[in-house]
Formats: sequence, C-alpha cells, structure tokens
Amino acid sequence: MVPCQSYASYKTLIGKLEALIARQRLDNREFLPSERELAVMLGTSRMTLRRALEVIEAKGLLIKGRRGRIIAPAGPAVKSKASLAFLAKGLDSIGNLAWARLWSAFHPLAETIGVRSRLALFKWDATVAEDWPGALTPTPDFLVFANAPSGIADKARALDNTCVLIHVDENDIGKARHLVTLDNERAGEMAAVLILKAGYQRPAFIGWRKAPAYLPFENRAKGFEKIMRAKARHFDPQSMIWIHARHGAEFMRELLRVGDMIADGDFDALFLCSDENVSVVYHTVLEKKRIPEAFGLVTVAGSNECLRNIPPISSVSHADEGIAQAITAFIDEVMDGRITPATHTINQIAPEVNDGKTIRNR
Repeated sequence: MVPCQSYASYKTLIGKLEALIARQRLDNREFLPSERELAVMLGTSRMTLRRALEVIEAKGLLIKGRRGRIIAPAGPAVKSKASLAFLAKGLDSIGNLAWARLWSAFHPLAETIGVRSRLALFKWDATVAEDWPGALTPTPDFLVFANAPSGIADKARALDNTCVLIHVDENDIGKARHLVTLDNERAGEMAAVLILKAGYQRPAFIGWRKAPAYLPFENRAKGFEKIMRAKARHFDPQSMIWIHARHGAEFMRELLRVGDMIADGDFDALFLCSDENVSVVYHTVLEKKRIPEAFGLVTVAGSNECLRNIPPISSVSHADEGIAQAITAFIDEVMDGRITPATHTINQIAPEVNDGKTIRNR
C-alpha cells in the first residue's frame, strides 16, 4: 500500500529517484544521499521515500550497504538511436536557471532510451549570421526549444520540417506542434489553495508584465484569482498587482516599492508569480510582518532561490523532473512509431508543492 500519496505522485517520486541516480552515476558518485537528505530534497515523507527506494532496489539500480545505498554500476551502454539538441541561452552553461534544471533532469533520462543529447547555446544578443549554435549542425533528430531571440528562434522553427521540434515554454502554445510544459494555471490554483488552507484570507499577488504578455505569468495569475474569487472571504481584485518595469534598477525600485506596500497594508499573504528576486520581497516583508504566523509567502520555484533562505520559502514546483520525464516518454513513442511527428501534442505537467516554512501549518 502506498502511504499518504496518490499512486500518480508515488510513480513520479520513483521517476525522480531514477533520474537522480542517473545523474549521480554520471558524476561518478558511489552512494545515494541519506534518507533524511532525500526526503527534504524531494519533498516527501521518509516512509513514502523508503517504499519507493525498495522498488528501485528491486530493479537493481541500488544496492543496500552498511554505509548507505550504493549506486549500482551501469549496465551495458544503450545503443544510440537518435540525436537531440537542447537550444537555450548561455555561454559556457545555460543562463536561465529553470532551463538549466530541466536540462540536468532530462539529459541522463535521454541516455537511457538511446538518445545522444547535446547543448546548443547562444548569446542573448546573438545574430543568426554570427552565432547560430554549432550543435545544430548537422541537424539533430530532435530539438528541445527552450527560448531564443527572434532571429535564431525563426531559424530554429524552420527546422520543424527536418527534425522533431519540442517546445517547453507555454508562451509557444499556438506556435508549436509539440509542447511539454508546466501547467501554469494549475500552479496558480495550487498557490491559492496553499494560502487558504493555512487560514490566510487577505492575499495579494505580484507579477511582472512583459510586452508582449508572457503567458505563463498571466496563467499563474488567472489560476490564483479564480480560486480566490471563489473561496477567499476578503479577496480584493485590486490586490492583483503587476510590475511593468522590464530590467535592472528600474525593476528593482518598483519591486521594493510594491514589497513595502504589501508589508504596510492589511494583507496577510502573498503569491509571487516567480522566484526571480523572491529574497528581496521576502526580507522586505519580514522587516514588518511575522512570517509565517501573521503572513504567508508562496512562489513558483524555477531556481534554487527559495532554498537559499532560512527558513526556506514555500513554493509550487516548476515540475522539472515531470517535464523531463514527459519529453523522454514522447521521444521514445516517436522513435517506436507510436506517435507520428506530424501529430500535434500538448502535454501540460502538474506542479507539486515544495515543503517550505513560510506558510503556517494548520
């Protein structure tokens, strides 16, 4: 019997552990982290974790030793069946932390199905003539498209006729034939439920608006407002606050101003649409409100920013592991002929709740 979790969540936990083992093996690690560390890392109870580890031990991926669980040596290498490039901004490494975490989760999984994957990096101010990523020549069989400036994006999309292009940004809905992404409306709904279950009733929302509008942030706001309108006793639509400043000092000044306004007002909770600069808001509010006793804070974790704070900030996950597993499953089905590349597919992955300490327990 699976304790305290749905079967779907339990299978996701097993998938996360298998992906972690694959990464640890690539890093030549001998031992898996302790049960205590794993339970915190994966946001689950030790009892549920132990059941999942038993399943993985039965598969032969782990060996139980006196000093901990030993990562079993890899079996014979899987014969390469296809090539893949992961297109993202960066110089020596991926610049966006959310895409970097997705690549870290996806790369070892791709190896298990015989897909040879490589990074295709470009500078954000790249021009097609000078900076077309070398890893896209020759054209790979699959291209995971994270983001790109317009010139490179247009050329990458043109490859849709010669390779299978998989988008991972919800903003590409309507432009992409194949999309695997976070269900951002569901992320907003989950943040609202977290806040209400903890007993907070006067929440605020902070998001940043780009031009053109960035669909993931808009959908997080939509999901949050929908639940609050239906269930909160004191929800004011004016509490949905948008920052329009784009970058740098102007953005930071506006963020600090809004943070002070939230801290000085009669709000008792906040959903921040992204964990970008979440520490700034956290400490601005913390100067005037007792967190989590009198004020709750939730965000969407796209980086490790939430974990850098003490106590860690409560968040809804960016679903990196789930998205990586869904991309891998999709590629496997295409290679086996179960899905034809011409078929349009949209797979929105539900987030999970990360166990932070900025929401009180009820």
